[in-house]
Amino acid sequence: MNEVDIAEAPARKRDAPRTKAAILQAAKEAFSTQGYAQTSIRDIAARAGINSSLVVRYFGSKEALFEAALTDALDPKLLMAGGRENFGRHVAQALSGPRSGVDSAAIIILAIADSNARAVSARLVESITHRALAKWIGAPDAADRAARISILCTGFLIYRRHVPIAPISSRLRSSTVDWLARSLQAIVDGDA
Repeated sequence: MNEVDIAEAPARKRDAPRTKAAILQAAKEAFSTQGYAQTSIRDIAARAGINSSLVVRYFGSKEALFEAALTDALDPKLLMAGGRENFGRHVAQALSGPRSGVDSAAIIILAIADSNARAVSARLVESITHRALAKWIGAPDAADRAARISILCTGFLIYRRHVPIAPISSRLRSSTVDWLARSLQAIVDGDA
């Protein structure tokens, strides 16, 4: 290349929103598969195809990135998408099916080993998921019922995906999915 070619070459524009979105997506994927403790800023940067200094520039720290990733991954509307009368069946099918996309429950479960990430998870689940679910459920005991749903779902996922036990790891029986659906529906209906 001569001097003219260099001068005419267009400068590569930075696309901050796209870079930030790529970092966030890479973080959600890493935290949901490797966990907080096993994921480094370099891992996330490599997944996003960028220099690790950009992760720090946009998010400041691994903990701040974790908070942003989990906030982005938590979507209580997904739980309620099946409607009130089909809540149990909708959630049980989602939990018993194959993983699709980023798994916010896995991000939370795999963060337990780190005290800071655990505290962030607890705060965000309470402020984002439980509050929205409790408001949607309504009185009486809406907050307790929302917590019961989380307990049941998280326990099921732990044994389904992370600490597999024979009855639900090899071939999930329809009777187990039916039990989960009935249990969740009873909580929403106030029968539990």
